[in-house]
Amino acid sequence: MCDATVGTLFEKWRLILMKHSFVKPLLIISGLALVTVAFFANSALSTSPEAGSELPGGPSKAVLSVEGMSCSGCIYTIKNSLADFDGIADIQVDVAAGRTEIVYDRAQQPNAEKMAAAITASGYPAKVVRVLSPEQIQKQVAESQAKSGATIAAVGGVDVPRADFEAEMAHAMSRYQMAYGSDAFENTQGQRLLDNLKSQIAQRLIDETIQLQEVRRAGFTVSQSIVAQQYKTFWQERGFADDASFESELEKNGYSPAYFIKRFENRVLINTYIETTVITTNLNEIEKQQRYADWFANARLLANVTYYDKDLERLVQQKSSAGGCGNSCSADQ
Repeated sequence: MCDATVGTLFEKWRLILMKHSFVKPLLIISGLALVTVAFFANSALSTSPEAGSELPGGPSKAVLSVEGMSCSGCIYTIKNSLADFDGIADIQVDVAAGRTEIVYDRAQQPNAEKMAAAITASGYPAKVVRVLSPEQIQKQVAESQAKSGATIAAVGGVDVPRADFEAEMAHAMSRYQMAYGSDAFENTQGQRLLDNLKSQIAQRLIDETIQLQEVRRAGFTVSQSIVAQQYKTFWQERGFADDASFESELEKNGYSPAYFIKRFENRVLINTYIETTVITTNLNEIEKQQRYADWFANARLLANVTYYDKDLERLVQQKSSAGGCGNSCSADQ
């Protein structure tokens, strides 16, 4: 097997698993594009968002759900709508999650509902989900720092291991270095490429965990015999004589066989659930894609995603806001 084929092996395997052609484009569609109006529930560190609640002065954080965002133009409009409010220290807009977080001085701006109303008036319906006190913010930061060494994020109670992220990054970087040289990531353009890889891989792992959580919530399982048969079919179709030679080739290309098999099992479980439960009627290709998109959007809406690596969170947010606006932006722009 040539290096080019092996180098793209892991990226292709998810597509080969599926029997139905409609899943092929779906597995490479970013989850970001599917749920522009969905929002993440944050961690359990929350207080009531009632306007009359009394919190001391100092840094507070208002978490808002915001509908209709799709690009950097939307972010500009939302931030501009808050320009006249005193005491705002930072505004973070997560387009994909449909969420805006505002860090502000409660003593100067005691009413988060007024900020939500200003965003709504700019064309993006906003609602206060929670307001975090200074103590809760500190606790949240400490929790993120403590967990970020082993986990980049969590979806509900399911961690997204940093080891998985690093394995994917190492493989992706090695492919680019083989093609463009060992210094491919050293200049400014290379750093942009590296940031792009980080955001893509982080989002892909999180999206897969969201789907996996939804499948497990439904109590769906797949027998090990089905997984084993699909795994055998997979390496046979790639031209390997046996699983040992296939796994040896994986190791040569920087993948632990145990890690690959774990990801393979997860994808078989997700894909089988989609084939047998999500898509259950005789639909055309467009209808199938829409049915899948609706299911994934709902799964993401219900997911409780918390980033522990704040740099990755920033990169994912930037990536999600980089697309075109289409007709979804406010008419005020």
